[in-house]
Amino acid sequence: MKPKDTYFSMSRFVNVCRKEMVENWKSYLLRLAMVYGAFAVILVWNGYFQYRAGTMTHTINSVRQFAMYTFVWLLGIMGMVSASFMMERMKTKTGRINTLMLPATPFEQFLARWLILTFGFLVAFVIVYTLGDWTRVVIYRIAEPSMSEVIQPVSLLAVIDQIGKVGLITNNLDVWSAIGFYLFWQSFFVLGSSLWPRHTLVRTFVAGIVLLIVYTLLASGTVYIFMPAHPVSISTKVSDETMQIGANILMCVMAVVNWTLAYFRFKEAEIINRW
Repeated sequence: MKPKDTYFSMSRFVNVCRKEMVENWKSYLLRLAMVYGAFAVILVWNGYFQYRAGTMTHTINSVRQFAMYTFVWLLGIMGMVSASFMMERMKTKTGRINTLMLPATPFEQFLARWLILTFGFLVAFVIVYTLGDWTRVVIYRIAEPSMSEVIQPVSLLAVIDQIGKVGLITNNLDVWSAIGFYLFWQSFFVLGSSLWPRHTLVRTFVAGIVLLIVYTLLASGTVYIFMPAHPVSISTKVSDETMQIGANILMCVMAVVNWTLAYFRFKEAEIINRW
């Protein structure tokens, strides 16, 4: 490596991304097939009950709403699973050797997998959702040709519209809250993957539950100890909007902190395992 690009080189980074995709395309494809199967089975199963009865408008709205909930829940679950594979190579001796011998900096290796398993996953997830939804449409248009007007695909825009209709997202701040929460949730499992390459999903989930319980107990205990028994009412000028903005900023900052800790843990593991 040249001294000026010992930390990051775009050409080298592109080669790392290409190598990652070429060597692991089978595992990535298998995981996407699993997500597609989950979408197809759930949406087809729901369609069986929705298309048997009900008016046209009611059926269309019910199918869209169910597709929206399926999309949101699977996005959260599969985003968590995808992040837990961040450091899967480090759990075996062969994987560690291949990682250590790769002529690229730890930052380039970390960033390549982070992009693939974060933003690459989101793009692939939308594509797989679309394929799963069209599977429902094709099956029921063949099985129920008389209901072709009712059996329509639910696009991503329709999913977003349904999220607004059910009140999960009502304004731009709610959009940023959803993005911030997803990034924080995903970053927590990225950090867990760097700490526990083996059984990452279970260990990180348990650690998250334990941290949540400990934080709740400490917060409750602190309030109980330091707050008076009959607190004086104090008017506050902090609006709900300001508090939501602060929470959004905090979640984004914590996501960056988790990713940074995961990167430095990866560098530390690289040095330890080398020797």
